[in-house]
Amino acid sequence: MENILFKINYSYIKGSSYKSLRELAKFLKENDNIIFKIQGHVCCIGRGRDAIDLKTGKRNLSVSRAKFVYDYLSKNGVSKKRMRYEGFGSKYPLGGDTKLDRRVEILVTYVKKKKKK
Repeated sequence: MENILFKINYSYIKGSSYKSLRELAKFLKENDNIIFKIQGHVCCIGRGRDAIDLKTGKRNLSVSRAKFVYDYLSKNGVSKKRMRYEGFGSKYPLGGDTKLDRRVEILVTYVKKKKKK
């Protein structure tokens, strides 16, 4: 999933990312056999300001970003039982453009077999 990108220093997505998030919610509602984790990331600045959520003043921005997506999906019909969220800070930078590290990733952890009708 691409284009779920966050504003610098905040745990909310850029306006251009809502389309991708809506598509993700729709896909996950239609495929209710998928269990997944939402993994939050911040820019590769290390102990720089990007790791601090300016809304709360806390150094938990990667967790807040993951929770933002978790809450959005939950409010849009995806069961909380199917998903978890976690933050990784700046441990896994993609390199190149730092905006790519202000992101979440969706990791599919299990796919249940669908029951035959």
